Amino acid sequence: MKALSESWKTIKLMRSLSEYKNTGSESEDEARTRLLKSFADKNGVQFKIAQYFDLSNSVEGLSLRDYALIPIEEVEQILEKELGVDKYSHLQIDWSYVKSASMGQVHLAQLGPEKLQVIVKVLYPEIKETVVSQIKGLELASFIPNAIMSKKYKLHMDEYLQKLKQILAVECDLQNEVKLRNQLFESMKSCPWIIVPRIIEGYSTSNVLVQEYDCGLDFDTFLKESSPDEQKKMGEILIQTFFHQIFVTGLLQGDTNKGNYLFHPSINDPKITLIDYGNYFQLTSEFRKNLFSLIDALIEGRDIDPISYLVGLSFEEEKLGHFHKTLPLLALKLFAPLISVMPFDLKRWRLSRDVDLILGEHKWWFRSAGGVEFFQLMKSMKGLFGMLEHMNVNFNWRHLFLTFTENLKKDLLIEHPAHQSEFKFTSLAKSIIIHVKEKGSDKVNLTLPAAALMNLKDLMEPVLIEDLESKGVDVDSVIKNAIAEGGYPGQLFQFEEGDKEIQISLR
Repeated sequence: MKALSESWKTIKLMRSLSEYKNTGSESEDEARTRLLKSFADKNGVQFKIAQYFDLSNSVEGLSLRDYALIPIEEVEQILEKELGVDKYSHLQIDWSYVKSASMGQVHLAQLGPEKLQVIVKVLYPEIKETVVSQIKGLELASFIPNAIMSKKYKLHMDEYLQKLKQILAVECDLQNEVKLRNQLFESMKSCPWIIVPRIIEGYSTSNVLVQEYDCGLDFDTFLKESSPDEQKKMGEILIQTFFHQIFVTGLLQGDTNKGNYLFHPSINDPKITLIDYGNYFQLTSEFRKNLFSLIDALIEGRDIDPISYLVGLSFEEEKLGHFHKTLPLLALKLFAPLISVMPFDLKRWRLSRDVDLILGEHKWWFRSAGGVEFFQLMKSMKGLFGMLEHMNVNFNWRHLFLTFTENLKKDLLIEHPAHQSEFKFTSLAKSIIIHVKEKGSDKVNLTLPAAALMNLKDLMEPVLIEDLESKGVDVDSVIKNAIAEGGYPGQLFQFEEGDKEIQISLR
C-alpha cells in the first residue's frame, strides 16, 4: 500500500515538473511553490530522482532551502547519538548557517580549541526507509510507460532503476562518501589545481560527516567577482579536470551541477575544490578507450564507420541498425565542441534540436541501444557545459583535448577491424552549394559548410524561399528529410522556369 502511495506521489512530481516547465509568467510563483513542495516531500529524495533522470534542468534555480529542514533540537540529538556527547561537545555549530540538499543538510561549525572551520553534514532521519519506498513507488509509476516503450523499442528501464538504487544506496550511508572522497583524493594527486577537503577522522559515521571547510567561492559569486581572464583560466582547468577524470582515472562526477564545486580564481594559480562525492562513478577502461578513439577519428576525419566504436561504448549493434545511416552525422553533433577548430560557442549549440532532427522517432531506439555508462557521461558533459555557458569566454575544446591527451594517445587509441559500410565519416557531404542562374548568368553561387544544413532555411534569402515555395516545394520538409537521411551528398532543390534555374545540393 505504501508503494502505491509513493507511486502516486512520483506521478504528481512528474506532472508538477511538466507544469513548471510549461508555465506562463502569471502562474510561475504558484507552480514553483507546488514543485518545491513536491521535492521537499520525503525530504527531497524526489529531487535526487529528478537529477538522475536529467529532469533538473526543468527546475534550474529552484532551491530546497525553505523546505525539508531538520529542527535544531533534532539535529543536536542526531549528533549526540552518532558522535557521542564528548565529541559533539567539541563542535560549536553556527545554527544560522544551514544548506538543505536532497538527502540531508549542512551546517557550519568550529572544531576543538583550535577552532578549525568545518562543515557538518547530517542525513535526514529515516532516509533509508524513505529511499526504499520512493524507489518502489518509482518502479510502479514507470510500469505502464515502461511496458509500452519496452515492447516497441526494447528499453531496459530496469537497468536505469538499478543504477539509481545503487547511487541512492551510496548516498544513504556517509561512510560510502568518505571512501569515494579518499579514492578521489588519490586519483587527483597529479592535478595541483584540485582541492579535495579533508574529512575529519573519528567524526564521521553513516549518518554524519564532518569535513574541513573550504573558503572557495560558490559559482554565482565567482561569476560576479572574477575577471574575464580569471574565468577563462578557471574554465580551462575545469575542462582539464573533466578530461583527467574521463581519460586518466575514469572516476567521474555524475552530478556536475554548480553546487558541487567551489572556486579560487587567480590568473597564475587558480584552484577548484571538489565537494559532494556521492555521485561519482567509474568508467571502464574499454569505454574510455573507445570514447577517445571515436573523438580522435572525428577530429582526424578518418574513413571509418562509427558503429564499432559505439558498440565499444556499450551500445547494442542490432538496435543501432535501425538508424545506422545517421550515426556519422549524429556523432559529429554529439561531440561538436571537441571537433571545432575554432573556439566553440556553447550558447548557440542546439544539441537537443539537432539530435531530434537527425533521429526523429529513432531517438527512442538510440536511448534503448545505449548503456547507462554512456548516458551518465552525457549527463556529466551537459552539466559541465551548463557552467561554462555562463562564463564570459568561448573555449577551444579541440586544442585543449589534443594538448591534454597528447601523451595518452598511445595507451588510449584503439582501431576496430574495418567495417564494410557506406556510412562513414568521409561519406558525409562536406558542403552545401547554392546556385541560381538567370538568362545564363550566375546570380548566386554560394558554398556553405555542410554543418549549415541544420540552419539552412535561416541562411537562405527570403526571395529564394518564396520562389521555391511558390512552385509547391516544402522547404522545411526537404531540409528535414536530408538531415534524417544522414547528410550525404545529393540534390536538395532543383527547378527551372523560363530563364531562371535554381539548384541547391549537398556535395
